[in-house]
Amino acid sequence: MRTLRQRYTRWFNLARGTAGALWAERLCSVLVQDTPLLVGRNAAYIDLNAVRAGLTDQSENYRWCGYTEALAGRESLCHALAACFPAAEDTKEALACSRLLMFGKGAGAAARAGYRALEDPRR
Repeated sequence: MRTLRQRYTRWFNLARGTAGALWAERLCSVLVQDTPLLVGRNAAYIDLNAVRAGLTDQSENYRWCGYTEALAGRESLCHALAACFPAAEDTKEALACSRLLMFGKGAGAAARAGYRALEDPRR
C-alpha cells in the first residue's frame, strides 16, 4: 500500500503541478494478524461495506462478501473465521460470533459468551 500511495502521489503532483502529501492521516496501515479479535473486527467492517453503500440490505445477500462465502461453507474462509474466534467450538459458533460482531444480534448465548472471551481486557 505504501508503494502504491507513493507512486500515485508522485504522478498526481507531476500531473497537477502540485507538491506535498495527498493522504495525510486518512489512510494508515496497522498489523493485526496476531490479534484474533482485531482480525474479526476488520473482517466485519469490510463485510458491512456493501450494506453501508446501499448495495444490499444484508451482507449475506452480497455475492462478494466473505461472510457469504463462509455461510456457503467455503472451507478456507470457515477456517479463517474460526481463527478469528478461538473461543468458538465449531464453525457454526464462529459464524454466530461474526454475525454478533457485525449486527449485534442473531447469535445465541454461547456465541455472545465466546465473543466476550475475546474482548480486550484493557477496555
